[in-house]
Amino acid sequence: MPTVVQCFLRTATLGSIDELVDSAVLLASAAYLE
Repeated sequence: MPTVVQCFLRTATLGSIDELVDSAVLLASAAYLE
């Protein structure tokens, strides 16, 4: 899931804690669903 990874890294670069948490939740959810 390169797109998810890129989104996650981009959010981390922006330094937004809330968005970073949301991205982490989405990433965990995607991994769980697979």
